Amino acid sequence: MPDRTTEALWYVGAGCAEIRNEPLAEPGPGEVRVRALYSAISRGTERLVLAGRVPTSEFERMRAPFMGGSFPFPVKYGYSTVGCVEAGPAEMVGRIVFVLHPHQSLFNVPLSAVVALPDGVPPARAVLAANMETALNAVSILAASTARAGSLGRDGRELKAIRVTLSESHVARAWYEAPLW
Repeated sequence: MPDRTTEALWYVGAGCAEIRNEPLAEPGPGEVRVRALYSAISRGTERLVLAGRVPTSEFERMRAPFMGGSFPFPVKYGYSTVGCVEAGPAEMVGRIVFVLHPHQSLFNVPLSAVVALPDGVPPARAVLAANMETALNAVSILAASTARAGSLGRDGRELKAIRVTLSESHVARAWYEAPLW
């Protein structure tokens, strides 16, 4: 039986979202309980989800870890959360972690799903780890394709263009100064 509730963001219709209370059981063996500190909303992916514009052909590929519901609606979506471990193995309690999880105030996940932040990494920036993965993938794809073509460009302009675009984008600046909840 659940011992408490948690709040989660659900996309419930085109252009409509709501905060829902959900039951939350004690963490099971091999799990940790995480209290969200920061949760990043993707300007691209989540805009598609909110609008109900995820193509049927992409329903399975766009599933996020720990997603609730199903496309198009209702769906609990999101994939970039930084939080503090409140329960689990003693060495993890109190650690700040990154986890691919929907927008939710408190949740349980397998220990293997969390990545402890290194000392000195601000949680408000760490929530952008999913965006950094996208940026690294873009650079890798560009490097691989231009290497096959025989050149990265005389002065690396292609790589610089990607770095500037990503660093100046609204997505890269879209992080919260305070907890989402």
